Amino acid sequence: VAGIVNEGNTCYLNAILQSLTHTVPFVEAIRSCNHITPCTNYDERSVTYCAICALRDHINAALLTPRRPVKPRRLVNKLNYFSPHYSVGRQEDSHEFMLRVFAKIIACFPDGAPNLVDTVFRGQTVSRLTCCTPNCDHLSDTPHPIMEFNLEIQNVDSVKGAIDSFTKVEKVEANCEKCKERVAMGKQLLLKEAPQIVVLHLKRFKEVGTCSTYKKIDKDVKYEVDLDLKEYTINKEENVKFKYDLYAIVVHSGKQLDLGHYYCIVCTDEDNWHKMNDAQVTRVTKEEALEEPAYLLIYAQHGTPWFVSSVINTEGKPVDAKPEEENAAAKDHTPEKVDDGATMDACNDNAAKDDAQENVDDCGPMNASNENAATDHIEERVFDDDPMDAYNESAGPADEEESTDKGSPCGQKNL
Repeated sequence: VAGIVNEGNTCYLNAILQSLTHTVPFVEAIRSCNHITPCTNYDERSVTYCAICALRDHINAALLTPRRPVKPRRLVNKLNYFSPHYSVGRQEDSHEFMLRVFAKIIACFPDGAPNLVDTVFRGQTVSRLTCCTPNCDHLSDTPHPIMEFNLEIQNVDSVKGAIDSFTKVEKVEANCEKCKERVAMGKQLLLKEAPQIVVLHLKRFKEVGTCSTYKKIDKDVKYEVDLDLKEYTINKEENVKFKYDLYAIVVHSGKQLDLGHYYCIVCTDEDNWHKMNDAQVTRVTKEEALEEPAYLLIYAQHGTPWFVSSVINTEGKPVDAKPEEENAAAKDHTPEKVDDGATMDACNDNAAKDDAQENVDDCGPMNASNENAATDHIEERVFDDDPMDAYNESAGPADEEESTDKGSPCGQKNL
């Protein structure tokens, strides 16, 4: 498993690249999709650029010689392709970068055509309204595509509690099609279609006061390697897969919003966990992994092949790697060899700090000195070039305007 060299506050990028490289359905999809590599757009010196080609090159480089750190040059050299605000040396947020990568991959496909992001990460929820009027019980379901679960953690101490809150019944007022009037209704978000990969975003940053000041929610939130979403679905059939296995954890260490460091924990098979801290790769136990203060938790549908068994062959080379891909990938490697437990620099030029000390290196989710830095962590992100516009447009008609009273289920109904 190759580490990734930090090219100047790019730990946010490294953590996501490690997560995607260890996402087996994503690796298989990006290798098998109907896309010529290199395509005519893929030229680092030109205005045009191709996210699929760049990611393919990086993944192959990372897999070909797994004990040597790889430099993500093709991605770092074109950071402003993902966002005009991105640049080397500037702190950014891993979660935001992940969404922007997804958006750029989708843009490589014709409008409306199937794409590998939808295939791997997209599921569907329904917003269900149930009339609370006696003898009515009218149901109305509005479908919405979903790429991730944005979970509030302020008032919970576990992922289970956060999902319970995410799907709880709320009391609202809306027009009932059967009653023909505005009445009290119960509103609940339920899962209809299960994605292959589930991304749980633990919302660790919240706005405080009236001056756009943000604070990190630095608390323990318990999570498990097994995730079962069946109780949160509208389809309870046994043949629908709603059980998942944890394989990637993205962590933001540090207590401040504008300071800190991103790294990733990955599970390569049932018993092997690794901490991917930029170029440093170390083994950890499952128990140690579950103690990490997760920011993103990424689960694969139960039965998905493990990384080692499906992506890496017995010679340590990526399955189906072509000779020309091996030659291109080799250019991205540094000559330095990294063994498990080796000490490497993190996000600055100083030597790595003692493990007993907190690892803080100005790689926080935003740059406090830059007015254009992304600042919305407590609500879903909104950008001038919103990476999820395509999903918002395809989500279908919005729910009818309604007033909400969160946390108050309608009457005695149990939806």
